[in-house]
Amino acid sequence: MYSPPLSPRGRGVALSVAWQTGLGAGPPLSHPFFLHTQLPMNRSLGLLLCLILGTVVGCEQHEKLKYANVKGSVTFGGKPLEKGQVTFAVSGLPPTAIEVVDGKFAGTAMVGENIVAVSAKRKNPALAPKLPPSAKAQIAGYKEYMRGKTATDTVDFDPTMTETIPQEWSTKSKQMRVVESGRTNEFDFIIKGKD
Repeated sequence: MYSPPLSPRGRGVALSVAWQTGLGAGPPLSHPFFLHTQLPMNRSLGLLLCLILGTVVGCEQHEKLKYANVKGSVTFGGKPLEKGQVTFAVSGLPPTAIEVVDGKFAGTAMVGENIVAVSAKRKNPALAPKLPPSAKAQIAGYKEYMRGKTATDTVDFDPTMTETIPQEWSTKSKQMRVVESGRTNEFDFIIKGKD
């Protein structure tokens, strides 16, 4: 008996039924008619996978940050800086702060060109603000309320602390030093006192 050829839609249904009943040899969407419906999905999925792969490979190949040992001395006004901090900062990355004690410092800093800043703050009672008793009570209450609520002890802001190092070495420093891997990175910072 003659049966007319099935329409593309009919073939898909026939293939689907045949596959479900076990008579066909493959999944229902393996017919050429259905391939065009899978292409946009396959292209988007392929594009998404390429983006993910590119991101993962790109992140893995990113150069890991390298650190090197640094040490040295800081003099201010012809004398060793009693207590302070030296900061090494590679542009665009978090800085590394190293404590200065008795004019000496030692620690690690990122390899590369670093902007170096020196800080030494001292108490200046003349700058103490005159607070009314209600403000003092509010500050004391807040400190009591916050006690034990943070993971670390918070450093209280002290308006009487002032920077003693000139701005060209501290807040507006443009001092550059290159930290090299595998070399002795010893720096001596000689800062003139305020005239």
